[in-house]
Amino acid sequence: MFRNAQEVIQAALHLLEAENRSHQAWLEQTRIKIDEAVKASKHTPPIDGETFVASLLERFQQAK
Repeated sequence: MFRNAQEVIQAALHLLEAENRSHQAWLEQTRIKIDEAVKASKHTPPIDGETFVASLLERFQQAK
């Protein structure tokens, strides 16, 4: 598949670059989602974490 070590290294570097671009895109998308969630949270009242989890568990139990 490869004629020499240089081709192997070039292929590996291309794969690393592609992986890095993919990772950077995921980071950017995640940052956007976090920013949107923070903006939305400013318009909603705070909620107690235990109350939220309890309501989720109750809905799961009712769905069974």
